[in-house]
Formats: sequence, C-alpha cells, structure tokens
Amino acid sequence: MTGFWPELPSSRSSPKRPIQRERGEVPAACSRDLLETRSGSFGRIRANRQGDTVDGEGMGTVQKGTPHKWRHDKTGRVHSVAQHVAGIAVNKQGKGKILATRMKVRLEHSNHSKSQATFLKR
Repeated sequence: MTGFWPELPSSRSSPKRPIQRERGEVPAACSRDLLETRSGSFGRIRANRQGDTVDGEGMGTVQKGTPHKWRHDKTGRVHSVAQHVAGIAVNKQGKGKILATRMKVRLEHSNHSKSQATFLKR
C-alpha cells in the first residue's frame, strides 16, 4: 500500500559496498603509536607504577583522556594505574590553600618527570 510518503528501498535490495576511506587504508588510530613528535619518539609508552613522579602533559595528536587546562604540565605522583589510564595526585592552589586533587589521564599524556633526577644522582 502506497501512502503519502514514497516507499524506501529495503536494505536487502541495495548492493553492499565497502565503506571507502578518503586517505589511505589504515585509520589514524592504528598508526598513532608509530608517529614521532618533536620531543622524541611517541612509539612505546613507558609504563607508570604507583609512586612514580610524572608530568601530566596534554598531547595534541590524541584528544581522548587529556588533562583539564589548569592541570596541563603539572607534576604529581601516580596513585592508581589501569590498562590505559593513570590516576595522578596533583596539588592545586586555591582558596588561600594548597589542595591535593586527583586526575585521570591516559598514558599518552603522562611523561616521567625529570624533577627528581638531580636528587637521585646524589
């Protein structure tokens, strides 16, 4: 029965075509860890462990799991580790006090801090 609206072709009658990509055959997420950045090789991410001192730096090539703007480039200690995420305890200055806050950051956005390098050499 045809009513006011014309009937649309069923999905069975339309030919199945593969979804084509505009550039290349591999999506960017698969080759993301092959990229090199200005600071060096992005390659394999160094694993974080509880108690490590890390910097939470937002990486522009990966948007997911970036720290908030005031938490960018803050140094803190790792308090929890998951498969793709590290929890970092960071100090925040506010209300005339220094408050300890916690943030969750993907491993791409955390680098091991060099702030204790001279202390450990002694």
